[in-house]
Amino acid sequence: MLIKNKINILMISSSSNIGGGTKHMFMLGQNLNSEFNIFYGIPKNLNFENYLDNNFHIEISERKLSFIDILRLV
Repeated sequence: MLIKNKINILMISSSSNIGGGTKHMFMLGQNLNSEFNIFYGIPKNLNFENYLDNNFHIEISERKLSFIDILRLV
């Protein structure tokens, strides 16, 4: 649930792998979500469904960043 008085944080990863940096990103987001609105800019992947709420997921291309992806993130 988006709360208006919280600061928004956007975390971006162009990898759709569940290990390494992406897993750390989700762990950090889970620990900060009580104080901040956390948004994720990541490629679509069924492995991420446990971590994502559609209201906080911005789908971007995998392993590249296109002009359309930049517009989605803005």
